[in-house]
Amino acid sequence: MAVLAGLAAASCIAAAQGPLAADMYVRGGFNGWGIDHKLVHVGGSIYQVEMELPPGNHPFKVGRADWSAEWVLDPVKPVRVTPGAAYPMSTSAGPEGYL
Repeated sequence: MAVLAGLAAASCIAAAQGPLAADMYVRGGFNGWGIDHKLVHVGGSIYQVEMELPPGNHPFKVGRADWSAEWVLDPVKPVRVTPGAAYPMSTSAGPEGYL
C-alpha cells in the first residue's frame, strides 16, 4: 500500500514478509527517475520512504535500481495519488502513478 500526505510524502508499501531480496526505490520525475529514495523495511510486510516534494504533479513508479522489477498502482492506467489515501500496488510493469 502507498500512503502519501502533504509536501512531505511518506510512502508505505506492503510486500512479502521480511526484507526484499533486492532494494526497491521510489523513482520519478522529481528525482530524475533515479535511486535517491530507497524503500526501508519497517517491519512485517511494510516498507517506507519519506521525501519532500514541491507542489505539482509528480510521475513515479517503484522499481529496482536496474529496472529489472517495478511496482505500479495500476498495470493498465495511470493513477493520481490522493494525500492520506492507501493504494494496493501491482508487482508488474505499467504506467506511472502521480503524486
